[in-house]
Amino acid sequence: MPKKLGRAVLAFLPAGLYYGLVFYYSSGNFRIPIEAENADKGLHLAEFAVLGALLAFGWFRASKASFRLKIMIVLASGLVLGSLDEVHQMFVPGRHPDPLDALADTLGVALGLLIYAFWHRRKIKARNSEAPGAVRPR
Repeated sequence: MPKKLGRAVLAFLPAGLYYGLVFYYSSGNFRIPIEAENADKGLHLAEFAVLGALLAFGWFRASKASFRLKIMIVLASGLVLGSLDEVHQMFVPGRHPDPLDALADTLGVALGLLIYAFWHRRKIKARNSEAPGAVRPR
């Protein structure tokens, strides 16, 4: 396996494994007893925030695209995966697709991306301030 391809595979492995778990759990009739109406949207948001951060990790590590393009790619890939999850539920007995779930999935991906992008920018700034010959602000 070429070195660059191996690096890309490793960069996306966490997101792929995590989405496998999402797919597995959406294949069953797993129910978390929640009393509040639409409280499951918060679970979708959290679940897909993790996926968004993992997708961002993969794209930021594997791609040489600009920062903005990476952000758009993460959002687009998260939207596709969230939509696939909802479509998949049409074929699972006892489950059904829900546009509000898809919205929560998309917002979750965006939240995970924001968290990752914030961390990534801080890491870059810290690395640049430690570089030899770097001018440090007073």
